[in-house]
Amino acid sequence: MFAPRTKPLEYGEEPWAWGVDSEYQCTWWCFWRFYQVHGIFPTYQNRETKTGSYNNANTWTVNFRDPVEVKGKDYKPVAGDIVVYDWQDLGHVIFMETDTTTSEYRKGDPNSFRYARFGDFKSEILGYLHCPYDPVLPIGRDTGRDQIETTDPDLRIRLLPSLDGEIVGHVQIGFYNVLDKKEADGYTWYEVEKDRWIANITTVYHGKEEDDFVKEFERFLNSTKARISALESEKEEMRNDMKQISNIARRWSE
Repeated sequence: MFAPRTKPLEYGEEPWAWGVDSEYQCTWWCFWRFYQVHGIFPTYQNRETKTGSYNNANTWTVNFRDPVEVKGKDYKPVAGDIVVYDWQDLGHVIFMETDTTTSEYRKGDPNSFRYARFGDFKSEILGYLHCPYDPVLPIGRDTGRDQIETTDPDLRIRLLPSLDGEIVGHVQIGFYNVLDKKEADGYTWYEVEKDRWIANITTVYHGKEEDDFVKEFERFLNSTKARISALESEKEEMRNDMKQISNIARRWSE
């Protein structure tokens, strides 16, 4: 479970896109807060063309982004969901920090952050946006493992190594361990968690590097093999010497 956000943002805090026109709007807040928690952007600007990022709040239950699910008014929201309201002309969205508390910003005001009980905001609910899958999160660079590095948060994560595989999320930028690798649909697919596959689009493959211990041990083995080979040569020379001594002794004894 993620840690609830109970305080306003500090300027420059990641991963917030500072300096955009929508800064401190309710949509700006929920878009990035949902991504921070789930690793998935919750909505498109236009679901039919699947383009853009987000639009007015009252369109979010229509323009939701796979694999986000839209829940009806009778749904009981849980931590990590977005609540979509039909409020004034453009609607309003708030983020569920826990099963009973919410966070929000309003109308571009940097002082409008509010952490409150769910239900305190009074307006008609259009629905809820819910992520049914746990996020697949990047880890640090591990030179002792085969890894891929992702560079584009639009890259999808699928249940199967195929373009027909169900979308279960989008990557976050960073490093992922490679558990398995398969070729399909013109792509190389990497399994980064069990049944979680990423295509080799906007990715960089990093093969496992040998650590110092392995290199040192290999040098020791090679050195030992060289010494054994030298001893074998010496033993062969000694055997030849013993044969010559035996021949000399035999001649003198005849």
